[in-house]
Amino acid sequence: MGYLRRPGVGPGRARGGVGGRGAGTGWGVLPPVGVVADHSAVRGFEGEPVRLRDVRGDDVDAYVRMRCDPVMMGDLGGPLPREGIDDKVRRDVRRAAADVDWIKMIVPDAAAPDVVAGTVTLWSHDDGGGGGAVTEIGWMVLPEFQGRGLGGLAVRTLLEQARDDGRWGVVHAFPATGNGPSNAICRSLGFRFVGKCPVTFADRVLRTNHWTVDPGRDLTRR
Repeated sequence: MGYLRRPGVGPGRARGGVGGRGAGTGWGVLPPVGVVADHSAVRGFEGEPVRLRDVRGDDVDAYVRMRCDPVMMGDLGGPLPREGIDDKVRRDVRRAAADVDWIKMIVPDAAAPDVVAGTVTLWSHDDGGGGGAVTEIGWMVLPEFQGRGLGGLAVRTLLEQARDDGRWGVVHAFPATGNGPSNAICRSLGFRFVGKCPVTFADRVLRTNHWTVDPGRDLTRR
């Protein structure tokens, strides 16, 4: 996975699960960000339609499964404590509704919108080194939905939205150095490899690969 540090997911970096500093998916044109009810369907490698929707207050269980599980959080230094997850979801819902962060849940079946396969998030934060704000993308896909191409599709779709929106600039991702699937997503979508980079997440120093992509210039064609 790619991780999600500051916004929604603990890590924008996770495994098959997490991209950003977490793991993930990609596809067709979606309606404007903020339209929660019916994001356009796209298809994974097995042909099943998938959708992206904004995080909701009832997504707590999905957050717990992604952030409090030792396997899902293996690349991020271990599971996060259960306490605090409810507050995290509430904060994420507010930030998504205000269009500050794009925090999307991956829905593999439009007929079952409460069933989520994972999450993909785009957010801006201070780089901590005096360089100003940077945009980061992170993703996580639950184990039973991995291997279907959902992570790559979700990442591509959000990057296409970022390209069309025009405000995000260059996007950074920090998958763990040993997270083959998430690094493969970055490579396949046109990210440029910057180098290895230690990243602090939840007071833990992680070994990551630093990737960047300019959605308006570098994103590979479908």
